[in-house]
Order: sequence, then structure tokens, then C-alpha cells
Amino acid sequence: MLKTIMDHLVAMDVLLGDQAAMPLVAGGSHSNMAANVFYFTSRVVDKLIQGTYTGESKEVFDFICKLLAQAKRKCKI
Repeated sequence: MLKTIMDHLVAMDVLLGDQAAMPLVAGGSHSNMAANVFYFTSRVVDKLIQGTYTGESKEVFDFICKLLAQAKRKCKI
């Protein structure tokens, strides 16, 4: 399930703010979205360290790299 969520977050370009493909609910904030994505990422890393993440560690590393790439694209815009 975590892998599915990670793939979805990357596919939706969630860190691009207003240019993201992910719609926000009324009253939502892109800064809250980014904070929640980073919290989710930290929990996935915790599960990896605890040994309860059943996927490959490379998947988590790739997910973090893709999030950083999104953040870099947002800063260039």
C-alpha cells in the first residue's frame, strides 16, 4: 500500500504547488500538502529502518529523489 501511495504522490507532482495535478479541497493549502507529504515520507523511512517495510529500500530512495526533483522544479519556476 505504501508503494502505491508513493507512486501516486510522484505521479500527481504534489510538491509543485499551484501547478500540481492534484486538486485541493476548499480551504486547503499547498503548504499543508507539502508538510503532509514530508511527514508521510519520514514515516516510510521509519518503517524501512524498523524492518517492517516489505518493499525494496531502493523504492524509498527513488521516491525521495523524485520528491527532491519536484522541489527543485518548483524553485526554478
